[in-house]
Amino acid sequence: MKIRIIRQSAAVAAALLVVGLGATACSGSSSGGSSSKDPYVLPILDSFSGVGAPNGNTNKLAYELAREEINAAGGIDGRPLEFEYYDDQSSPTVGVQQLHKLPKDSLAVVGVAFSSVGAGVATAAKQIQIPFMTGSIGDGDIVSSGQPWSFSMLAPYQYTLAPMTTTWLKGRDLSDKKLTVLYDNKNAATQRQGMIMADAAKAAGATILKTVQTQTSQPSFTSEAAAIAATDPEAMLVCGLSADAAGMVKSLRAAGVDVPILLCPASTSATFPNLMGNSITNVTLAWNWWYTLPGDSNQKFTEAYKKSTGGQLPSGASPSCYEAVKVVAEALAKTGALTSDKSTAAKRDAIRKYFADLKDWPAVNGSVSMGSKGTVEQPGVLLAYDKGEITLETK
Repeated sequence: MKIRIIRQSAAVAAALLVVGLGATACSGSSSGGSSSKDPYVLPILDSFSGVGAPNGNTNKLAYELAREEINAAGGIDGRPLEFEYYDDQSSPTVGVQQLHKLPKDSLAVVGVAFSSVGAGVATAAKQIQIPFMTGSIGDGDIVSSGQPWSFSMLAPYQYTLAPMTTTWLKGRDLSDKKLTVLYDNKNAATQRQGMIMADAAKAAGATILKTVQTQTSQPSFTSEAAAIAATDPEAMLVCGLSADAAGMVKSLRAAGVDVPILLCPASTSATFPNLMGNSITNVTLAWNWWYTLPGDSNQKFTEAYKKSTGGQLPSGASPSCYEAVKVVAEALAKTGALTSDKSTAAKRDAIRKYFADLKDWPAVNGSVSMGSKGTVEQPGVLLAYDKGEITLETK
């Protein structure tokens, strides 16, 4: 399948492409009601450039696996599924602009890697009344702000991270100890998650000695690590995007901070073990999912992902991105959106109601149901990181 990623650069060219999208893109249609078996084109809006590109391009692999499986099973009402990719360039402004560029008869949109982008997209999706399904926004408040048109297959960290932090502290007898917090305050997700972890620790009885803030893609964390070492903490709470989180942990260890560390969900990526290296120990990851989790469905997904990607390993958000496409395809089929002559508005309304009523749906890591705020309800997991190996610590 030929794939175009529409970017905001060369704006005039992009606009011309989008004008003709409904008739020519991928030789298919984004609308229903067609009597042909032409491909159905689903818009995917994600970060394929900018600071979020590693996340967006990893999400893309999961989207493609879902598409492959859907088409292998006969497509959607006999129509092959294809994607048109829109690049939000990791920018909230561009994300909203790209959403408004979708073909007018689009029935749903999937994607968005960054919470900062998702905030604008969720609001815009609500305004234009198009179902927006994400698999990688873990901020439940953002999804809720886009209700009743925005949904997430990723359980929000507002409901999972505080209990995981408390469980980690109690399991390691750290509830009454002295902690220091290190987090990236320039990224919306890491800022929120770092604050949630700190608040949960204080509620559990721990003392926060110092809170140190960093910036996204900071070249070095040496000075911050030295300042933290001077506080002599008994444990650490750390939150940054994957490469930053690895840099933070390694800088802390180099500064002699050898205490237990809990990392936030935003740190998750398939490349995280490579970024951390094989010498780091005593680190726990508060994540949504990992490919070493037990269970037939987890193992089946991991093997299918590796086969589809030529041996690459899935990230923590890969299952939920895969599930986002699967749920949209199921909604299109079950509501008859591709065969009905109803208006686009009526089809969109039926699809978003299907999302809202999702119950006991067979997700990769167990059945899930859609909550009243547009996010699935599923507990997170604590994973132990030890010299490059990630294993289940508790669930």
